[in-house]
Amino acid sequence: MAWTALGSVTVGILLNFWLYGVVCHMYATYWTSRSRDFLWMRLLVPALFIIDTVQTAADGYFLYVVTVQLNHPDGYTILRVWPCQLAAVTQSLSAVIVTLALTHRLYRLTKNNRFIGFGFAFLAVAVFCVGFTAAIKMWTFDFSKGLAGFNVAEDLILAWHSLEVALNFLISGALIYVLSRSRTGFKGTDSLINSLIRGAVQTGCFSSIFSLIVIITYTQMPVETSICLIFILPLGRVYSVTLMDTVISREMLKRDISEHSNSYATHGVSGAPTNTIELRVRKEVSVYDGDRMDTPDKSPISPKKAEADAASSLSNIA
Repeated sequence: MAWTALGSVTVGILLNFWLYGVVCHMYATYWTSRSRDFLWMRLLVPALFIIDTVQTAADGYFLYVVTVQLNHPDGYTILRVWPCQLAAVTQSLSAVIVTLALTHRLYRLTKNNRFIGFGFAFLAVAVFCVGFTAAIKMWTFDFSKGLAGFNVAEDLILAWHSLEVALNFLISGALIYVLSRSRTGFKGTDSLINSLIRGAVQTGCFSSIFSLIVIITYTQMPVETSICLIFILPLGRVYSVTLMDTVISREMLKRDISEHSNSYATHGVSGAPTNTIELRVRKEVSVYDGDRMDTPDKSPISPKKAEADAASSLSNIA
């Protein structure tokens, strides 16, 4: 029995190799930057590295067996050595780690709002359970039926990826909304916030596009070709790239915040501010405070110092 999906699997594995190289470069950049992140964040990065390495090694072994070791293998033999169950497990682990890390960022941005923090964390764990259940279900895979044996987990696979898309869009949308409300009116700090908004858009789009393509190709393409495997196999590395890009961008943001916060103390501001400038600063600070209804300070406020304070307040997201 010939297996026409071998080409799709090969392309998917090669794409996975490429993304693994990209994310390894990101891991090296993070480890050499001597980050002062929380301990749990510093542990998440090596955990993702181990997950990515195990899955990539398993894919590499499978590709070696079917292309070098075996001589014209049939579909049954190929499926016997294919680590498809492991792929579902590692993808579920990578997705829940990345989603929880982004949930923590949203939790900090919303001033430690427990409803938002625990709510999104619960959704992330629930989606992980669906994906892990799909992986367990795949252990009952009947290799004699070829790829059609995947029907035992078809509903779970579709539900898993559909929930991933919905959760990614929810988290990204919430991040964009909160960041948009955090604009200060100062050019320097607003440019930093705009960078964070672009990162939130990329975070949701990158992984969601892959999951959407998986759903479309899985339901619309012939099972014999399994085009969906091109996008399923590297999906775990997509999540890793998403998190590492966010973490590295945050380190750059911290340096920018430090520069803005220190600019006032370093250079100072000479001369007394005029009434026009004073009114302008009060307006900008009130925009930054959002829902706060505190009475503004009657004393003159230096625009440079106000911008430095606003930049310093952005460190809450780190």
